[in-house]
Amino acid sequence: MTPHPFAPFDQKVRWGGPLGSGVPRTYIDCTQPALAVLATLKDRYRGKPGWPFVELKTGHDAMVSAPEALTRLLLEAA
Repeated sequence: MTPHPFAPFDQKVRWGGPLGSGVPRTYIDCTQPALAVLATLKDRYRGKPGWPFVELKTGHDAMVSAPEALTRLLLEAA
């Protein structure tokens, strides 16, 4: 675990095709604790067609705090 660089928050992403390039996608919402800074993003994708939205009751670093549960969700989404 290292500090997150600022540039990803500051630079715009330029997509050359559809979001995800046609690959199936799932929004995994890590809810404990809920991060208020992500509320707008969550609202954008919750209920959006083509975006299954699942909650995982762990923190933002799910790969550390809940690796088995996260692995299950990723395998189900694949």
